[in-house]
Amino acid sequence: MPKVDYESNGVEREYEATTYTLVIYEQEFGRDLIKDVFGRIDVTQALRNIDADGNVIAMDYTVDNWSSYPRAFWAMLKTSEAICKRDNRPCLAVPPFVQWCLETRSIDMGQLSQLVFDECQRGLFRSGAADSE
Repeated sequence: MPKVDYESNGVEREYEATTYTLVIYEQEFGRDLIKDVFGRIDVTQALRNIDADGNVIAMDYTVDNWSSYPRAFWAMLKTSEAICKRDNRPCLAVPPFVQWCLETRSIDMGQLSQLVFDECQRGLFRSGAADSE
């Protein structure tokens, strides 16, 4: 399982995206993780925000569902906790979401959004997933 020190406090935590993560997310938030994290990408708008040299000239932070990233990451932490318990390995407990938010200090949302996106790609959309063990 990947690990990250998301609070920059010297404590690395395991996280993982599996189909169980989808269940946790839906049960806790009544929403679909895939819709919330990936949403809809409007490529025509993206093309308008690039200059002739290919440089990004504008970024619209309103098109992302920013609150989905901490929710998805928390569900990944809970998935990792469940897997650790299943495997009888020691692990840090993950508190309920609101408590986790209150206990978590500053987070780099840019880093968190990339981490969530990458882990969803790895755990939920990798090629050959049905054939893997």
